Amino acid sequence: MRLENITLLVHEIASAPSFDQILVVNAGPTSSKEIFSGNEKPLSPNNWPEKLTKAGIHFNTQLYFETHDFL
Repeated sequence: MRLENITLLVHEIASAPSFDQILVVNAGPTSSKEIFSGNEKPLSPNNWPEKLTKAGIHFNTQLYFETHDFL
């Protein structure tokens, strides 16, 4: 989702165990609007898929992360 200069990467809850996560990422104007990272674990700077880096999408900050209700 793009809001002016801000790009959000959102992981929606799936079947348990799962999590909700919202990240602010740096992405170029030609980056895809829908991305499947192929990763079933929360993303972080230490767990950033090469696939996203190659697509020009880079971790900025985490806005929201919740596992409590989904494990």
